[in-house]
Amino acid sequence: MYDIIIKNGTIVDGTGSPEEKKDLAIVGGRIAEIGHIGEKSTKVIDAEGLMIVPGFIDIHSHTDIELLVNPLAESKIRQGITTEIGGNCGGSVAPLKAEQFNKLLKWGKKSNVKITWKTVNEFLSTLKENGIALNYGTFVGHGTIRSNVMGMNNRTPSKSELVKMKNELLQSILDGAFGLSTGLAYAPGCFAHTEEIIELCKVVRKYNGIYTTHLRSEGKKLLSSLDEALDIAKRTRAAIQISHLKAAGKENWWKMDKALKKIEDMRKNSIDVLFDCYPYTASNTSLSSFFPVWASVGRVEDPVFFLKKNECKERIRNELRINWENMLLSSINNETYRNFEGKTILEGANELKQNPFDFACDLLIETKGTVDVTHFCMSQKNVDKVVTHSLSMIGTDSSLKAPYGKLSKGTPHPRSYGTFPRLIREYVKKKKLLSLTDAIRKVTCMPALRLGLSNRGIIKEGAFADVVIFNLRKIEDKATYTDPHQYPLGIEYVLVNGEVVIEKGKHTGVLPGKILRKE
Repeated sequence: MYDIIIKNGTIVDGTGSPEEKKDLAIVGGRIAEIGHIGEKSTKVIDAEGLMIVPGFIDIHSHTDIELLVNPLAESKIRQGITTEIGGNCGGSVAPLKAEQFNKLLKWGKKSNVKITWKTVNEFLSTLKENGIALNYGTFVGHGTIRSNVMGMNNRTPSKSELVKMKNELLQSILDGAFGLSTGLAYAPGCFAHTEEIIELCKVVRKYNGIYTTHLRSEGKKLLSSLDEALDIAKRTRAAIQISHLKAAGKENWWKMDKALKKIEDMRKNSIDVLFDCYPYTASNTSLSSFFPVWASVGRVEDPVFFLKKNECKERIRNELRINWENMLLSSINNETYRNFEGKTILEGANELKQNPFDFACDLLIETKGTVDVTHFCMSQKNVDKVVTHSLSMIGTDSSLKAPYGKLSKGTPHPRSYGTFPRLIREYVKKKKLLSLTDAIRKVTCMPALRLGLSNRGIIKEGAFADVVIFNLRKIEDKATYTDPHQYPLGIEYVLVNGEVVIEKGKHTGVLPGKILRKE
């Protein structure tokens, strides 16, 4: 007697093998049989005319504490994501020392989330106890451990400080983190020299983790930043993941071919390098990240300290080269200015009859630096190249959202809701640049192998029953840049560890997700 039988559907198993019309039986949270099944089952799902694929793996997510706000994981699970990996771009919510813990404690009070953990193990255990709709794992953020040890200081760590960072990294990996992430475009990661990262990556390599990096520059200094990352991998032999590979800014679009060639050449030289990306021409990040590095030095308690000094503000004005009409305000942590969400910085400035730079500075000062922007900076041609490249995987590069409650604020990037359906709609159905089997492999088996997740990301007997059933004719992302809080169409069923979380497009409310730790 099986728990669930999925009948009459077409299976794409995640490996790149041809699709097959077969039934699939589940018992005890795992796939028990694939074939033409005649046995009885507690529940039967008729998948006639539908595709049966492994659950999608979001290898580059920024979800962490949001799962305690909304464990239903609405914007992720409804696009077919059954596993997501957080702690990217140098930021994780563990380990925490006193200053960072107290900062998170304040956030938790506002969001009605009890902050009790200090280590990666304790954070993952908290998620497990609370219950989550999908599977979750994390990297440990370099920025997190650096700020624990050194604060926001722009200097080289002492020998004892470096030892402390290595110990925090080691303990986090032993706690289950999949490796180390850096955000070298952000403070305090931008203050780290290459040698510091190399020393940390030696720990990553020793314990067979992954080094995933947001490069120092994705625009003017893209190629030299990529060289740095590849040199770190070459010198440490650590597996490296280039995060959300892009060439930002029209003047830099020509660099993408050179970047891809560098990665391909490194693979030929037996360096384990892969990259992830998302199928959109706009990025999303903090507005403050576009300001000079020196303006974010050493001020945890007041991150906009320098903007308040006229001489510093004028220096920043002279250094910035930004097209303000390409920056859409997606999140403003201030009620007075929140009505500007969904408008460009230029539009907001015009409404207030201000210079765009002065308007941007006012926003940052009033919110203490907590302004996010969607930045239209990539060429469609380059996005097509990276999405379809044989070495790329797909990630949302976003945190969990929902159209209701505390996670409904702002005008987030549509990738929060639509990344994986968009991949299929745009690249399989519309542009026909990927076969369905290749697209599914990029978001299932390939990231599972990368992360060492045995028996996930694949449909085979004995594998965990993380399964998505969708209508290929109807699958479509609905989220837009100005109206992002919209679920996709065509995702009929989502199963996590053998339990039905999405049934006929509706959330069942169950929380069968598991905590995934590095094996």
